[in-house]
Amino acid sequence: MATARIGAFKLRARGQLNLEVTNLNSKPASPNDASEIERVLNWSGWTYTAKGHQVQAVQFAKCITALYVEDMRRTELVVTNEHFGCLDHERLRDMRTAGEVWVLTPLASLGRAHAALRGLADRLVPWWMGNDEIKFGMPEIP
Repeated sequence: MATARIGAFKLRARGQLNLEVTNLNSKPASPNDASEIERVLNWSGWTYTAKGHQVQAVQFAKCITALYVEDMRRTELVVTNEHFGCLDHERLRDMRTAGEVWVLTPLASLGRAHAALRGLADRLVPWWMGNDEIKFGMPEIP
């Protein structure tokens, strides 16, 4: 079976990703225990695992961590204004051939994400802080 290396991802011809599994079964960390981006990843991962999905955390780029939901063939990246420069458009296109690419972005960055990720991501999901928890908006097509 043919494979192609994409950063931390290794794509197989059938569009599967080989990733190192991490434990996302526990409830997300408190605000004092994790950075805001880690909290977004933890909440997102916890939501998937609570619904019975297996979630793997991977490094997409030097400054971007992602989640991969294997049974849904979905990769979720957390991208803030500081991370748009780390995005590799070719990598995103290759990832889309293996499944869906969803980008979680702060609500304040949603306009920039729409402009920068049109044709590169399947969905954009805004997030914000509310009552010391991460809140997610409805997925949007970029």
